[in-house]
Amino acid sequence: MTRLLTDGAEFGDGLFFELNPPNVYTSPVRSGVYCYGVQSFAGPPAVKLLPSHISEFYFRFCSYISWVGDQACNLCYFTHVGTQVVGLYLDTSGKLNFTVGGSIVATGIYPFVDSYWHLIDMHIAIGTSGSLQCKLDGVMDMDYSGNTRGNSETQVDRVYFDSGFHLGFYPTHYFDDIAMNDLNGSDDNTWCGDGHVELLRPNAEGSLDEWTPSSGSVHYAMVDDFPPNGDTDYVGTILPNKQELFNLSAFDDTNKLVRRVYSEMRARDMSAVGQVLKLGVKTSGSTYLCAADRVLTYNYLCVKGDEMLVNPATGSAWDKTALDALQFVVNSENIIG
Repeated sequence: MTRLLTDGAEFGDGLFFELNPPNVYTSPVRSGVYCYGVQSFAGPPAVKLLPSHISEFYFRFCSYISWVGDQACNLCYFTHVGTQVVGLYLDTSGKLNFTVGGSIVATGIYPFVDSYWHLIDMHIAIGTSGSLQCKLDGVMDMDYSGNTRGNSETQVDRVYFDSGFHLGFYPTHYFDDIAMNDLNGSDDNTWCGDGHVELLRPNAEGSLDEWTPSSGSVHYAMVDDFPPNGDTDYVGTILPNKQELFNLSAFDDTNKLVRRVYSEMRARDMSAVGQVLKLGVKTSGSTYLCAADRVLTYNYLCVKGDEMLVNPATGSAWDKTALDALQFVVNSENIIG
């Protein structure tokens, strides 16, 4: 599996981003309940650190911005060690542009419609004989071949989400349903394509409740706030190999095909010694945890489990029956100190 990033703002916070978290909005949204938004006048671009330094990848996000045609806009750009390499730019005519090292190398054909959710799907290969491709709403809009080594860089390690500027007007750039693939493996190694991220929320106790609620005796009520409310209520443990499970809200499968499932939570290590945990799901009576430990810090982190393209219990595609019976699982692993 080669999916590097998947996110849809559905926790209602900005913790998916490591630097300059964006604001979170309930309108306009593309899918689910929340989307992200940035405004240059109000603060710096939101920054997502990539899992590794990469030279070729596919990247998708969905973009909504007002007043197209009356402002220029850096929608997003990729950097390496602080140096800009490749960017996606919206010009004052409402057309997309690719930039390399800050200079425009390709201009799109199709108009970027004002106040409308657009699907942006890119293929970026960095090199002296590199390539930049961009599909707008599923149709190829730019296809550039040439030197893509912006400022002589050969890789990227982070992506910035930015917003517009022109004649003193600073619109909000809303974005949602983010995904990134590399070229490795047999799955998720090409265009990300369209996708929507939805959240199934804890709504009842699961089959194990070995952690301790911060108050009362109802465990799921400590973790059902979105956005999360930090230390106001939570479940926790100081013991190793203890599991906490939660039943989840029902899945509405109308006109939907489920491509992947993963667990996500907000967690921190209150002792600040690098505690670890694993998270996953319970389905058909068996528990499936992520392969690698997730290391915590003293501050709350966005913690995600492994993505499962099919139901691990059956090897078949996920369906409503399996999702409605699914339980979220978190395991405390070995406690340090």
